[in-house]
Amino acid sequence: VLMFFTFIMVSALMGMIASVMEDEKYTQLISSLFLLVVMFPMYVWGTVVNYPKWWLVTVMSLVPLTSAIMMPLRVALTDVQSWQIVLSVGLSITGAVGSLVLVGYVFRWWMLRYGKPLKLYEFLRRG
Repeated sequence: VLMFFTFIMVSALMGMIASVMEDEKYTQLISSLFLLVVMFPMYVWGTVVNYPKWWLVTVMSLVPLTSAIMMPLRVALTDVQSWQIVLSVGLSITGAVGSLVLVGYVFRWWMLRYGKPLKLYEFLRRG
């Protein structure tokens, strides 16, 4: 379940990046940053195995982008309270729906301004 909603969120965010970036080089750079965040639990795997109840591991198991890898690992290593699992799934669902709404808004806004450069402050001001 967590992997499905993380997949929806990451693919929506990458679709948003692809729609607003004009250069493929910058698109690949920004997309790789999203993948680094999603794959970060793989880099700290040894720490998680040694300290599964550490506060950072708990936070990472609740954050929607990292929960798909971190929460199953915590469940396998230690006793996880049921409210944390429910909260992690709820945050993942909220993040997936929120990213789809954000992508829809950005894509529509970008199509109306086709050809003009995207400025973050203009997007936030109009949002």
